Amino acid sequence: YYIQLGEELYEGQLRKADGADVFDRPAYTWSYKGEKIGTYVDWTQMVEEYTTAVTGKELYNLLTANTIKEYGFHYYVDGKEDTTIKPSNMISTNAYDYKTTDNGALTQVFVDNVDEEIVITTINTYMAEATADYNAKRDQLSLDIHAETTKPVVSTVKAADVEEAADVKDGDMLLVNVAENSKGQYEVAVISEPQVISNVELTKYSAQKYLVADGTQYDYAMMGKKNTNDGYYGAPYLNSYNKGALDYTYNLYLDAYGYVIGTEVVSDADQYLFLTGYDRPMTHLGINTAEAAAIFLDGTMTKIEVDVDATNKAIGWNADYDKLAAYSGDEMSRYNKWFTYTVDSDGVYTLAPADNWLNVELDRNSTTINSANVLLKGNDGSNMKDNFAYGNDDSVYITVGLGRNDYKSSIIDEVKTVYTGVQNVDLAISKDQNRHNAIKESVFAVYDANHYVIGAVVIGDDVNITGYAYGIDNDAMNEYVQGNDGYIYWEFEAIVDGKIETLTMKDSYDKVMYNRVINAIDAGKGAMLELTYDDEYVVGAKVLTQRDDIVYGNYELTSQRADITDYDVYLIDVNKPWNYPDGTLITNNGNTLWLEKYFGVDNGLAITNGAPIYVIQDECDGKEYLGTTVDEYTNFKSAINSLANGSKFIGQIAAVLNDDGTAAYVVLNSALPYQVETDDGSTPDRYETTVNSDLTVTVNVPGHAYYDHETFITSAVEALEDAGYVVTKISPKYYHGFGPWEFIANDGTNDFTFTVIPNYIFGK
Repeated sequence: YYIQLGEELYEGQLRKADGADVFDRPAYTWSYKGEKIGTYVDWTQMVEEYTTAVTGKELYNLLTANTIKEYGFHYYVDGKEDTTIKPSNMISTNAYDYKTTDNGALTQVFVDNVDEEIVITTINTYMAEATADYNAKRDQLSLDIHAETTKPVVSTVKAADVEEAADVKDGDMLLVNVAENSKGQYEVAVISEPQVISNVELTKYSAQKYLVADGTQYDYAMMGKKNTNDGYYGAPYLNSYNKGALDYTYNLYLDAYGYVIGTEVVSDADQYLFLTGYDRPMTHLGINTAEAAAIFLDGTMTKIEVDVDATNKAIGWNADYDKLAAYSGDEMSRYNKWFTYTVDSDGVYTLAPADNWLNVELDRNSTTINSANVLLKGNDGSNMKDNFAYGNDDSVYITVGLGRNDYKSSIIDEVKTVYTGVQNVDLAISKDQNRHNAIKESVFAVYDANHYVIGAVVIGDDVNITGYAYGIDNDAMNEYVQGNDGYIYWEFEAIVDGKIETLTMKDSYDKVMYNRVINAIDAGKGAMLELTYDDEYVVGAKVLTQRDDIVYGNYELTSQRADITDYDVYLIDVNKPWNYPDGTLITNNGNTLWLEKYFGVDNGLAITNGAPIYVIQDECDGKEYLGTTVDEYTNFKSAINSLANGSKFIGQIAAVLNDDGTAAYVVLNSALPYQVETDDGSTPDRYETTVNSDLTVTVNVPGHAYYDHETFITSAVEALEDAGYVVTKISPKYYHGFGPWEFIANDGTNDFTFTVIPNYIFGK
């Protein structure tokens, strides 16, 4: 009656056409004067609908054998024809669920008895998140759609097509239904709001079936489960059985039928850690755990215990994350990946792969992170197609130091500094210079869904607060604790900007930096340090070596191909060459220091006029080590004259270089101790020799390896001659120059073999 009245009122210009809607359900379309009014499902043809799994037996009983046999048939999933349901499997013995049907999937059955057609459709519901406010000027809403479909879903929606899009704001959580269009793509056809159960604690859960909150069981929707292509929106802690999952609160998102389609952790702020490496030995036990080194967002680096089974389940088939396997190799030493985590009551961690991360791999050209350069762009090893992230006010940047483990692999072994906010950093990203088993990447970042950096581990330093210092070995070091801030403080002396200063280092209780520095500082050894400061304290220390790019070292010196102006530090190790047994000759010509012919060519180092020259050397008397002295000179000639062996030098020459390649100051760190007169008369004379009754001869020599061998031999020969022997043969007992020797001596009748032993009379 109403249709007839409308046709009369609109004088035959109102039209109705049979067809289908976007999901291919039977429908009719109304138009007026050629303009479409709307498409409406023909509900008169629908005989049943389901929001749970459907079996062939159910459809057989619903439709009957004759109808299935005689009528035409079509099945569509999200508007795309599908062969999962077909007449041949709608039989009475098929009691198995169709894989395209399950909780939350709306399956509707339509029968057209006039045209003898059966149409069955399944419409899935997916979670989506708005990534920006609706843009009215462009008529566009951008969505992050968690859909598991055979083809990607178009991520933008027009309000002209789906009017609800106009009301959506950035971050809104939505339900969407999608349908295949004429181009073979999936487009959003319907937008609706989920029911949200906020901030609830779970008392029970099944990883794939249900959750229990406040005594109510909520079953998962099919698209709320973790599926093979990760087309879901869910808390990672609930992907597998996790002891710590019940320690958190969650938001539950329900679809229109009351099924859980999304879960979100509420109380896991900053629940990220960076796993640097782990130890997982083979075990005969059923309980598998691994010890791992982890860095947290507050900068704490510590050893944790990881539940291997639960963590490997969470990793699953993720191609970007290796499972924690029980084998040795660089994979264990340098795992270097971001995880989310939970901790059970026993302190055991379960890890889950971070959703969004990237790595930055540098070439020889360094780059920076600062307020003018907030973008990190990942290399091919990162896990996202859109491989970038921006720093903001909340981004945490953690600079780290490198070391080696027992397998000689280069590893991240300490946290140096922690910064919050990209506007507060000016980091120079550097490269692992270990020539063997080096870490390829320089930055490891985890970021949120909006591509903002949550945390980044950076191999590098703050370029504004990093400086060089030459550590001095002395007895002034001391350590102390103040308050309960979790740090230990210790002081040491160093040459900084050409002056001797007392520096205070803030270190962890395991004293990683202390051990690194104290083991480097010694007479004759390398002690040029690259230091990082945090206000008044030193919070990072790297011992520079020949391998560092900023060091002009032995290789650059001998190759004669390097331009000294390209380097920050001059560091030459002068060892004892065989052709210069007493040391390498060093001389000066005004403000230039020369190492003559030690490296096959003359090599000079110029110093800025008036800059200080420091001589570091041990002092000893004829009996014992007295200490290390540091003396300052204003010219090379005086400095060289003060050395134990004068111009015959063995040790290390170090300098901090100006931009023009001249030295801002120079350190001559001698490996030869300086002899001072403090003897009260009881100390043996140098090269005093005693012939003993047990056919041994002892010769008092200086307490270092570079004593005068000619004087040593001559003293032993003269002592044996004074005792009535004639020496006929001399040879090293162990064929090296610093141990016992064998002398064959004759008393006029018989030959005797004497062992000649150096007796060190002083030394450290």
